[in-house]
Amino acid sequence: MQRIIKQGKKAVNALSVIKRGSGVDALGDKVKIIDSMDFEKEFFLDKINEILDRCEKYGYSTDIIDDCLYIGAYSANIPIKKAYLAFTAWIASLGISYPIMNYGRIWMRTLHSFFHV
Repeated sequence: MQRIIKQGKKAVNALSVIKRGSGVDALGDKVKIIDSMDFEKEFFLDKINEILDRCEKYGYSTDIIDDCLYIGAYSANIPIKKAYLAFTAWIASLGISYPIMNYGRIWMRTLHSFFHV
């Protein structure tokens, strides 16, 4: 019961911080909610289209967007495991050792479970 009361107090505090725009979070840190988003949004559609065009032409394409997003696009004719191995080899050749999110594998699992319910 104490746990439920404690969670309720945390939720009320979080809502209060959101409503006021500032306050203290559950860990005791000061929080400031930023109202305006004064930055230019960029979606890199031209760059993504270039990647897709190269993929269509060569069967694959790898590129880096905005020095932080590493993308590998592969033809549907290339098995997902081979595409993943190629992508991880490319990343390793760049000296990157942090974790990789394989959205292709996630999408394939999602599609598989959707069609095989």
